Amino acid sequence: METQTKKDIGKNAKLYDLHDGQQRLATLCLLLAALRDYFHRAGVVEEARIAQNMIYPPMRRREDVARVELNGTKDNLFRSILSNKMDSVNTLSPTERKALPIDQQLLLNAYDYFTYRLDELKDHGRVIEFFDNLKDDVFLLVGITSDTKMARNIVMGQGKGKNMEPVDELKGIVCFNSIDDETEQDNLLQEWNQLCNDQSRDRISNACLLLAQLKLPQRRLRKHGEIDFFEDYMTLYCRGGLDGRHFYEKELKPTVSLLERLEGDSFSFSEDAGQVKVLPSATFLYAATKIQTAKDVALPLVFLIGEYTKASELEVRKLMINYLAELEKLALWMMLAKPKPKDRRQRCLEAIKYVQDQSAQGSNPFMLQNEEIDVIKQRLRTGEYGKGAPSRVGKAVLERLNEFELANKNQAELTPFHKTLQLEHVLPQKWQNVKYWSERWNDDDANTWLNRLGNLALLNQKVNAKVSNGSFDLKRKEYMSPYPLTQLITGYSDWSPKEVEGNHSRIIDLAIKVWKL
Repeated sequence: METQTKKDIGKNAKLYDLHDGQQRLATLCLLLAALRDYFHRAGVVEEARIAQNMIYPPMRRREDVARVELNGTKDNLFRSILSNKMDSVNTLSPTERKALPIDQQLLLNAYDYFTYRLDELKDHGRVIEFFDNLKDDVFLLVGITSDTKMARNIVMGQGKGKNMEPVDELKGIVCFNSIDDETEQDNLLQEWNQLCNDQSRDRISNACLLLAQLKLPQRRLRKHGEIDFFEDYMTLYCRGGLDGRHFYEKELKPTVSLLERLEGDSFSFSEDAGQVKVLPSATFLYAATKIQTAKDVALPLVFLIGEYTKASELEVRKLMINYLAELEKLALWMMLAKPKPKDRRQRCLEAIKYVQDQSAQGSNPFMLQNEEIDVIKQRLRTGEYGKGAPSRVGKAVLERLNEFELANKNQAELTPFHKTLQLEHVLPQKWQNVKYWSERWNDDDANTWLNRLGNLALLNQKVNAKVSNGSFDLKRKEYMSPYPLTQLITGYSDWSPKEVEGNHSRIIDLAIKVWKL
């Protein structure tokens, strides 16, 4: 139950959004409906009337309005139960009931359970006694706050809502707080709900918060402060005469679509890229946004790709591609050097400002200093990327290098295999437990090379599980994969420290070439 639908509810009636206690109120309404229907069947007219009045206030209106309503398609079923218009529901077969959305199944199951338990009592007097206790001894304490911010703070102060996705709150801000016309509110609400069905809820939330951060660069988005942050953004957004509908159409939908393409590896750049010989990789840049030390790259990434897609002039598109190529190198530095959160965020914001202000003076924040490039080289050569959080960096780097090699050979992209892509240790992580490897490696060499890039390869999940701790001869047969760098390992006849070092050097040299280090 998110935000009640606004309609004609009476001249002096007030409508409130519910921030906590949704399930309790909805369940109480279902219990009252079950009691009312029980009394109707039993011929206890007065008690049935009282139960009905507790659901629908006995006031003169153009239409009956329940005290509690739900949003979305589930409200149709909820309203049918509360109004005792169950004919269409009662005719459903068990199979058809199972085909209903899960939220509607839960509503029906709760109502059916209450009905069953009341019938099970087989004593009108006991049911009336229960109803009297419910009326006389059960109270609801309702807190009506001055604004939505205070309501959220109270809920959060109780330790609730910390794991709740903010997308529903964001929807309320856009569809209701930012639009005056009630019909338009309902229309946009339905469109937003449909967007939630078509897209992931996380993607919509991410799009809203990225847009807010781009417009409020001086403010830091704090954990559990997403809603207040976005609400302040929408207040600023609407000051220029714009509203929630404009935001939804012109800002949110294009950004959600962009994130969908990035997540689905379906975004690529034109070959006409100006002076950039190596086209930027949207796949690598998006992977960087999922790594903690580089996540702020999402801001300039969304900004630059947005400018790229909107640009009609070829020169502007070329310029954006150049910036994206430099952003890729900046993202690599953040992944490896792990700058302080404040510093990396400031660097990303300065990069956006540099693009926006073409007459800006001073250094280009996209460009890496010599010492920063040295850090990248050093971390690539000596860093361990085969386990834990660093493995995400290793996977992203190897995937980017394989993508470059495929592009050079005009071969297919990695997209069909990306979702099942895993890091394979050629020398297994549990090498000491395998006779073949323990006879060829010692502790010192294994500690040096086990988790470095030279001992890592990309394989799909099924093949990785198959080769596991097998011998190098067995692994070579399975390394004829779509990934060029994995295929190259088949050219070795053995896998000793010497071969690993040679493969490692080849990977580092390729990285230097791709990122112009």
